[in-house]
This record gives sequence, structure tokens and C-alpha cells, in this order.
Amino acid sequence: MKKILFILTVAVTILSSTVVNAQEKIGFVRSSELLTAMPQFKAIETEINQKSDLAQAQIKSLEMEYTTMVQKYQADEAIMTDIVRESRIQGIQDLKMRVEAYYEKSQQDILNDRNAKLKPLLKLVNDAITAVAKENGYAYILDYDAAGQTGVLVYADDSKSVMGLVKAKLGLQ
Repeated sequence: MKKILFILTVAVTILSSTVVNAQEKIGFVRSSELLTAMPQFKAIETEINQKSDLAQAQIKSLEMEYTTMVQKYQADEAIMTDIVRESRIQGIQDLKMRVEAYYEKSQQDILNDRNAKLKPLLKLVNDAITAVAKENGYAYILDYDAAGQTGVLVYADDSKSVMGLVKAKLGLQ
């Protein structure tokens, strides 16, 4: 009897907490849409694209140098001594490693620069979302983009969107 009473007490507690939680307000935003709507984002993307274009031009130049070096090696290979051949092969391999290292470093630098420049914008968006949640009594506001990518959120009713409120808080309307 005590066991049945205990189980009923636990069941009532779980059901009552579920009912209380079901009444909490939940909303969602699309953070990527908020970011791209901000004028500062466009300036950051333009700057990052310019840096990326400059890095790509440098990589293309290094690749052309590499191609020229390989072609020259192939053209002269028949008349090379062993020591010259080894030296040229080493030079080609060194240049190939420089090209790959430059590519990796430039990509990482561009990504780090982009993240550093977006950090203040992300803080503005997060602060606006927090303010909207507190002002309007939301218990949870989900990021549709992030949750959708992880498979946590499959569907969201548009009536639960707080995009308009957050855009207004950010001064984007």
C-alpha cells in the first residue's frame, strides 16, 4: 500500500510539473536573419570578403610560381645532373609546402578575424533576445537556425516567432 501511495505521489508531482511547464511561454528567433539585417554585418562581410580576395590572389600567384617551376623542371629534366635534379625537386616540394601553409594560415586568419568582428554583434543580438524574453515573459527563446542544424528543433509555429520584437529592440524595423 505504501508503495502504491508513493508511486501515485510521484506521478501527481510529475504531471503537475508538466502542466505548469506547458504553460510557460516559448518563442523562437532566426539569429542568422537578425545578423544579416544589421548594417554593421554588411560592413564586416565586405571587409572580410576583401581580405579573402587578397589572400586568394596571393595563393593564385604562388600556385602560378609552383606551376612554372614544375614546367621548367620537366623541360630541363633530361639534361640535369643528379645534384641539380635533387635541388630542383627540393625547391618544388618547399614551394608546394609554402603554398599549402599560406592557404591554411590565411583561411584561419580570415575566420578568426570574422569571428572577432562578429562577436560584438552577436552580443547585441543575444542582449536584445534576453531583454525581449524578460520584458514579454518568455521562459525560453530558441534559435531556430542553431536548433535546426542540430536536429533539436524540427518545426516551429510562426506565431511563436519573436523576430519582430527582437528586430524592434535592435532598431532594425
